[in-house]
Amino acid sequence: MIKEICMPDWDRNWFKSMSEVVDLEKPIEVYRNLHKKCWSIRQAGKVVAHSPYILLRNAKFVVQPAGREKVLREQRKNVHAFVKGYLVHAREADKLIEPIQWTESAITYNP
Repeated sequence: MIKEICMPDWDRNWFKSMSEVVDLEKPIEVYRNLHKKCWSIRQAGKVVAHSPYILLRNAKFVVQPAGREKVLREQRKNVHAFVKGYLVHAREADKLIEPIQWTESAITYNP
């Protein structure tokens, strides 16, 4: 279940740190890490970073059917739902016509 995004103060150096571990030309998968209470960022099947916030473009919600079936069968949580998209780079964010409206909203998923 993905809950809400808590936005701490914006840190422009965050983009530089993220671009060191994320290939900006390839999509990433983001899911809520319930143990660390942050977002886990996965690329090419490997978790590459954790972050209190994330900004994606061309985002799509994905649910893997086999993972969903496994949760229903075993009654144990596993990561099978995530948001897939491309990390927005700082230069791209600066070029946005309208300022980003940070909001907090709940997105839930129940297999």
